[in-house]
Amino acid sequence: MDRRGTLLRLASSPRDAFRRAWSSRRPYQTVCWVIGLALMLSGLYHLGVFLVDGGAWKGPVSWRKPVTFGLSFGLTAVTIAWIAGLLRYRRYVAVGALAVAVGSLVEVLLVTMQRWRGVPSHFNDASPFDAGVFALMGVTVAVIAAGIIVVTVAAFRQFDASPAMVVAVRVGLVVLIAAQALGGAIIANGIGIDRPPADTDLAIFGAAGVMKLPHAVTMHAIQVLPLLALMLGGTALSARRQRNLIWFASAGYLGLTVATGLQTFQGRAPFDLTPAAGALLLLSAAALAVATLGLVAGSFAGKPQDSTV
Repeated sequence: MDRRGTLLRLASSPRDAFRRAWSSRRPYQTVCWVIGLALMLSGLYHLGVFLVDGGAWKGPVSWRKPVTFGLSFGLTAVTIAWIAGLLRYRRYVAVGALAVAVGSLVEVLLVTMQRWRGVPSHFNDASPFDAGVFALMGVTVAVIAAGIIVVTVAAFRQFDASPAMVVAVRVGLVVLIAAQALGGAIIANGIGIDRPPADTDLAIFGAAGVMKLPHAVTMHAIQVLPLLALMLGGTALSARRQRNLIWFASAGYLGLTVATGLQTFQGRAPFDLTPAAGALLLLSAAALAVATLGLVAGSFAGKPQDSTV
């Protein structure tokens, strides 16, 4: 098979999966997907505003927040709704997915509103209104976390999908729960520092630990691993080999999560690696490389093998 044909096949597998999901969607999924798409479009719009308006990308008042919050929360809402559709329908699963989507909508609206007002969105108690906005953001994050936990519990109870997808989604959801805990740790750290957000970066732990790094890493395992599973589903690899490669990818991603967490909570900058963190990153890179090479080898293989586990 030529390279172009292989790439087209790998791209078509995720596309076809989402087409099937859209055609068989339930009403609550439509709501979640519309919200998620709107949030991602908002993030892209504010990226355009930044490119035109200029200004600092970092800091408590910057266009970065509407951009990153819109894209990340939008992706999460869409992904959780898609996963919910793979599970046996239960009302509590629908409620959990809607909690993630609606909570994300409120969270991004609040962050975006504060940027347009020209004030910090987080740790801002300059006025009763600003303090109320920050408190409401805490409530919405708690609602989102609860929705994710509900969907995660359902995914561990019964999940009718390929073995590779089952592993990818379950691991991704567990890591996503860790992201919520890390978000809470960022808030606790900022409150503990007890200084205005304009004075210092309240997401720095200790001397130089960048708490946003492990938070960002953990937020997106739920997209990376299932996407890899979908692409593997378009290869000639057996179901067992696909599942094994997802386990390698999961191990690599978990290693990356632990390594960034070690750096952060030891108060070290991301590239100020300890021997333990450096070794863990190498092992993680090796595991991810195995999964990537397996995907490449399977995509260029000939006739599909038996897909039994």
